[in-house]
Amino acid sequence: MEMNSERESVDVLILGAGLTGLAVAERLMGKGLKVAVLEKEAYVGGLARSLDWRGFKADIGGHRLYFENRDLFAEIVALIGEDRLIKHARKSSAYRDGKFLKYPPQLRNSMASAVLLSKTLWDAAGLCGRKTLNPLSLKDWVLNNFGPTIHDAYFKQYTRKVWGLETDEMSAIWAQRRIGGLNAFQLIRELAVGARSKEAVSEFYYPRGGMGDLSVRLHDRIRTEVRVIREAELLSLGGDRDTLSLARFRSPSGEECLKFGKLVSTIPITALARALSSWRMEFKSLSEGVKYRDLLIAYVAVSRRPVFEEHWVYFPEERISFSRVCEFDNWCDGMAGGDGALLGCEIFCGRADRLWNSTDDEIAALAARSLQGLGFVTAEEIQAVRVLRVPYAYPLLYLGYEKALNPLLRACESVPNLRLAGRTGTHSYFDMEECLEDAKRVYRCLT
Repeated sequence: MEMNSERESVDVLILGAGLTGLAVAERLMGKGLKVAVLEKEAYVGGLARSLDWRGFKADIGGHRLYFENRDLFAEIVALIGEDRLIKHARKSSAYRDGKFLKYPPQLRNSMASAVLLSKTLWDAAGLCGRKTLNPLSLKDWVLNNFGPTIHDAYFKQYTRKVWGLETDEMSAIWAQRRIGGLNAFQLIRELAVGARSKEAVSEFYYPRGGMGDLSVRLHDRIRTEVRVIREAELLSLGGDRDTLSLARFRSPSGEECLKFGKLVSTIPITALARALSSWRMEFKSLSEGVKYRDLLIAYVAVSRRPVFEEHWVYFPEERISFSRVCEFDNWCDGMAGGDGALLGCEIFCGRADRLWNSTDDEIAALAARSLQGLGFVTAEEIQAVRVLRVPYAYPLLYLGYEKALNPLLRACESVPNLRLAGRTGTHSYFDMEECLEDAKRVYRCLT
């Protein structure tokens, strides 16, 4: 949909064409509202997109759907078709000390996992009556719920690798959102009678064309009614004393201004604050202390498959460069290129880190050396490596992060025609389903 005037107005402007932004636009479209979306990249989907490379398809990390909400399941079926959803029995492991340990730990199939669980039960029995009240750190939360064995085996090194923090520097809120109310005794019960929590769930759904199927279908639905402006760099937001009304941005067509009635932001809340600082100076200082964790993915094309039996494998040991590897042909046969496999090796860092500022060739060589050094592939089997940089991949929930985030959230809430949405927009640890649920929440607020 084209706009003829530089200052043409829309009813709703959405910042970010990721899954949440597209879902909000799709819902608003049916209300007869004029909607526009600004996206800084040349593509839509954000983390919910799938790459095509050398005959392979791959996601931006390993994402899956659980459909705890059956209404959401019906909406996804209507969007992409039930035949496009694959139901998987989850296969995941943690590789530690040269062994694959089932993750979540299982009572059967692995003596090492059974021993680990036995130690965990012993830990939990000894912790009765000696728990930390209202644990604030991830360390205290894990010790409260599982004891030192699980903490040391699965969380201690892995937290340092993924988040760049010790477990006593990470907020317990991350564990509460990621693992929920799970503890050692519940884990045993769930493994015996069936999983209940997301982290221990034994089945999941996956779109046949990759997670990008969702974003592609949403974009196809809105493209004739909603103007999606790609490669649009947001420069500033402005308005009168209380209300926002104007966005200034730079696109391939040049610098443009767009008037709007309501604004939905799904972009990193720190980027939003920078754009708002020209309107209200306090936003500039309010964004300090709100942090994200960045992600490098080395996609390694290998001449044989499978390399792993699992959908994904965690690598908690710091001697190994990557933290998780997904083998995408195990998620769907249509993701594979011929007889080969594509491994997505995830390396977490910050943009100030030496690793982020290394060249693609250096990062590719690091991932290839790690795979070879562990004996998973040979140098001859590696056909090519592609490196993808994903800034703002995860909100960093360090211990005490709320003290930095909450004043910024309150300042945004004070703007009557501004709504925050999605994973980076609200600085929340959302999965794909929660992003879609959040789109519904924002839609209800707007209408």
